Amino acid sequence: MKKLLIFCLPLALLYACGEKPHKTELINDKGNDSLVITALRDTFNKFKGSYYVSAMVKNLGKTKAENFMVQAKYIDQVGDIVAETSSGAGKTIAPGDSLLIENTYDFQSYKNVPYKVKVSVKSMF
Repeated sequence: MKKLLIFCLPLALLYACGEKPHKTELINDKGNDSLVITALRDTFNKFKGSYYVSAMVKNLGKTKAENFMVQAKYIDQVGDIVAETSSGAGKTIAPGDSLLIENTYDFQSYKNVPYKVKVSVKSMF
């Protein structure tokens, strides 16, 4: 029992002292009349330092959706935009269909991950 305690105590201390991520708020801009964001999800790959924001975009229009972008604005603790990414160029969504679009930005560690991410879908033309 003592050996187990001696082994587990240092591991518990290392875990407790490590970087702790804060919860990032994902803000859905909803979209427009024909293209809407129906779901948002984020993940951070600590080995690569990459932060991923995935948006499920649905075409509610009667024609195929082309020339659109899903934009992510990364906002820090005081409300400043620290980075922006766009994705989706060249993609097409048929009427009634959905498509997963992913934005990626490289933050070096958990402490650099944004406090808010505002995601919107916009037509390029």
